Amino acid sequence: MNIVIVGAGPRGLAVAERLLTKHTAENRTDALDIKMIDPTVLGGRVWNPSQDTLLLMNTVVQQLTLFADDSVNMEGPSWDGPNFYDWIKHNGADFLQAHPEIPQASAYLAELSTLNKNSFSSRGLFGVYAAWFYIELQAHADETSTLSFIRDTVTDITGEQAPYTVTTDDASYSADAIVMALGHADDTLNPEETSFKEYAAANGLTYVEPVHPAEVDLTVVPAKENVIVRGLGLSFFDYIIQLTQERGGQFIANADGLLTYEPSGNEPHILAGSRHGFPLHARGLNQKEYGDGYLPHFLTKENIDKLATQTSGKLAYNDFKHLVVNDMTYKYYINLATERKLDVTALSTALLASDDLNHAAKDFGFADADLYDFAWISNPAKDLPADADYRQFMIDYLKWDIADAAKGNQWAPYAGSFDILRDIRDTIRYTIEMGLLSNEAYLQFLKEFNPISVMVSVGPPRLRIQQIEALIEANVLEIMPGGLHVTPVDGHFVATTNRKDATWTADTVVEARLGPVNLQASLNPLQVNLRATGMMSTDSYTLADGETFSTGATIMDRANFELINANGSRQKSVYSFGIPAESYTWFTTFISRPGVNDKSVRDADKIASLIMN
Repeated sequence: MNIVIVGAGPRGLAVAERLLTKHTAENRTDALDIKMIDPTVLGGRVWNPSQDTLLLMNTVVQQLTLFADDSVNMEGPSWDGPNFYDWIKHNGADFLQAHPEIPQASAYLAELSTLNKNSFSSRGLFGVYAAWFYIELQAHADETSTLSFIRDTVTDITGEQAPYTVTTDDASYSADAIVMALGHADDTLNPEETSFKEYAAANGLTYVEPVHPAEVDLTVVPAKENVIVRGLGLSFFDYIIQLTQERGGQFIANADGLLTYEPSGNEPHILAGSRHGFPLHARGLNQKEYGDGYLPHFLTKENIDKLATQTSGKLAYNDFKHLVVNDMTYKYYINLATERKLDVTALSTALLASDDLNHAAKDFGFADADLYDFAWISNPAKDLPADADYRQFMIDYLKWDIADAAKGNQWAPYAGSFDILRDIRDTIRYTIEMGLLSNEAYLQFLKEFNPISVMVSVGPPRLRIQQIEALIEANVLEIMPGGLHVTPVDGHFVATTNRKDATWTADTVVEARLGPVNLQASLNPLQVNLRATGMMSTDSYTLADGETFSTGATIMDRANFELINANGSRQKSVYSFGIPAESYTWFTTFISRPGVNDKSVRDADKIASLIMN
């Protein structure tokens, strides 16, 4: 059997592992040949060891793995091995010393000794772990199995059914099954981005398009001049570090848990902003060990099914949101009561008996100032006076976030309530993938819930927020208010916001964000060709008023991951796994976590079982 896996990142490696483990465990004698094809490196583009070692993961090392451990509920057997932290402590040094050809091997070797189980490593080091894992996989294969990696770009898949022909830049391969484990593709520029690029070229300005920040040449951004950085998500932090610390500036730790920044003089003056106006929340210092996680009291499958039954099988968005917020509110009050040494058992009983948790908390004795304000969490500037000192407001807000995150992701009142969203993602996926939201509710979910979820639960290490605060204090960085709008004016770029009392002018704009996951906009040549032939298609939703919308997600059969083609039929033995289906499935941008019945491993096992059966 000939299998082609397009993409050699964590998902591609997971499928390869499941195929080899299943083939060996079943004592199969038929030949299994697996080819992994990727234009970058083993481990994938995001974790390329060649990137700047200052760029960090946003998950602690003990919560990452490439192995299918025995916590996973799956058909195939487990294959236990070192998670990322165990590898760092027991395998990493020997591997790096044996492979000096790995880019920056000496830097990664030095990094190993600085990491503990709750550290955030460099992203490139995870790519080294992936390269080691691949070699382990090759050794894991039985005598009738082969695994190979081909550094090449897949451009097309042809054929009505298996065997398919997989075409690359340099060759073609026959495949009985294909797994597309694609990452985040570069997109065509939208009309505004195109106009900015053309305007910059015509006026001698600089425009940095939305691309992976590790791959951008930032020497084009001049020192000491204004630069508008558009976007405050995860990419923002990568750009900020490359424009400051990478240019010779230094962060100095203070005794109060904050940092001071000493500029090198090579930094630009950074004007950063977004529509929302706030950086992502810091991740709480990790207090969760192997298998730890929050079990929901409100957003349970039983409660979801019950509400859906009461409303003709579909949940209203506000009913769904109410369940999520109740769990976040519950965790907040339990943590606050624990911090204040109150009667947690009595409080828990009162909260679980109520459908208005803030009211129950007031009855218990919490003051108005203690109440969990989800509207404020969603928009911390909602009550800010128009004449407030916005710079000082932002500094105070970031200091609050830093202090709360220091209390940990298990016990901090806010960071603990935010972190539970990571633990209940499977239940949220259940709501989406079982079709329990109406199309109107799902549109609201995408527009309202998704941004809030990202803001509170997908943030950077606490260190990054400390660094942002220090850069503002050093007048290297200014975070502009929400509602950022950039306009070409008189040979420059001009930024305005919701606060009408100021404008900012720059000759450089950096798009600190990736383009949306959108099949129609993708520049990946495989997606371009499969879109044209109809082997790949996108989602479409019809609203009650007859209007339709599409997220641009690639659709597949949610039960078995086979592509749904433009005719609405399953494309037999062609599987889509991961990011291209984002918004058709939910939250695909994660690496497997040990000890929690990880979804990514479950999905990889399902695909492998379908291929092998």
